[in-house]
Amino acid sequence: MVWLMGFTNQPWAALLGVWILGVIVLDELGGGWFGYLGIPVGWLAFLSVPETWWTVAPLLTGCLWVYLLVRHSGGLFALPLAVGGFVAPWFLFQFLMPRIDRVGRADTQFRLLVSDPFPRVFVGTILMGVGFVLLYHLLVYALGRARVRRTFPALPTARGVPVPTPAAPTPTAPPTPTPSPPKSQP
Repeated sequence: MVWLMGFTNQPWAALLGVWILGVIVLDELGGGWFGYLGIPVGWLAFLSVPETWWTVAPLLTGCLWVYLLVRHSGGLFALPLAVGGFVAPWFLFQFLMPRIDRVGRADTQFRLLVSDPFPRVFVGTILMGVGFVLLYHLLVYALGRARVRRTFPALPTARGVPVPTPAAPTPTAPPTPTPSPPKSQP
């Protein structure tokens, strides 16, 4: 993954996509905690790129941390919140960029975050990652159900055929003691 991210001639958008998808796949298939290792591994790609990457790296690092922390705190049910936490900082930046331009001209490095390929890659790869997570969990659920069905055969039903049930034991009276005959004296 390091080779693919930092030492190829792919455009920066592909590197971002590989980083986001790599973290999500590591998180799902690596037992839950290898996703956190994907964040520093993704930073290795920033060692040999222009200065514009240093604008993208903190935003994406924060978004990935939020995704992983929320995702691990609530499991699959927290997935919508994790995705919301992932895209919220970028949407906030998208919202604030025109207001910054009204006050003064924003730096060109900040414009990278609102330029055309970045939004598609940023939102598109998280949606692909969420699709992978949902398909993975659906597959795990289906395989688990199939294993349960193989383990426990179908139970008989009461429709049409009576199901034998054990009869309740009838209570019996306790035995009464019989008096012994008195001993005769000589």
